[in-house]
Formats: sequence, structure tokens, C-alpha cells
Amino acid sequence: MAEARPTRGHVLVVEDEAYVRESLGEMLRARRFLVDLAPGPRDALELLARSSVDVVLTDLRLPDGGGLEVVRSVKASYPEVPVIVLTGFGTVASAVECLQAGASDYILKPAAPAALEVAIERALEGRALRRELAYLRGGEEERDLPI
Repeated sequence: MAEARPTRGHVLVVEDEAYVRESLGEMLRARRFLVDLAPGPRDALELLARSSVDVVLTDLRLPDGGGLEVVRSVKASYPEVPVIVLTGFGTVASAVECLQAGASDYILKPAAPAALEVAIERALEGRALRRELAYLRGGEEERDLPI
């Protein structure tokens, strides 16, 4: 019996163009990520409410609300989930705006698969470090309690 390969993390891809969305999904699955696909912000938020996602990868330009709104909504409801913005129409101003809103990275299309993989790994590592820090801070608070 074949052994199942462990996944490296759960990625939610938000992209309105079906071909790009499916291509990103295939590429990430080939790199052992568990992937959910959403065509827009509403679908993405519904998926986030139903399942535990480690990283959101969103296009900047979406028809029913942009990637910036995805960043803001995810950060408001799921602050621990990193959001990576992917765009074919990047500007310094939009990059600054996305990063100020809480995006963990801003990548220009067409992005090399290796660059996306590095960005996702970096986001996962950052999330793991924040979790560990929260755990350790929680432990310090418990040690400071009177007996």
C-alpha cells in the first residue's frame, strides 16, 4: 500500500481567472500543499469560515472586491492567517497599501513557481514563529501567577 505524503500546509487560492486558478492549484498540489480554490472574495471567506487554512494567496484585481479587500477581511477575521497578494498590475503604491493592510508578501505575475513556493514557505514559517511566541508568552504569564 502506498504511503500518503504529508502536506506542507493548506493554501487558499483566490483568483477569478479559471485557467490561472487551476494552474496555481496544480502547481501547489505538485509541491505537496493542500489547496482550496475560490473564484472571488465571497467564496474565499466562506471557505475560511468552514476550514482551517494556513495561507491565502489572492489576486489583486478581482471582480467582486479586490485582493486588498481580501487582505483586510482575512486580517480582521483571521489575523493569524498570512495573505500573499499576486498581481499582474503591480505598482509601488498598491504594494505599499497591501503590505500596510497586513499582506505578508506582494508578488508580480507571472510568478515563477519557485518564487511562490518561497513566499508561501516564508509565510508559513512566520505563522509558526508567531504561534510559538504566543505559546511562550502564555507560559511566562502562567509562571508569574502567585501560588
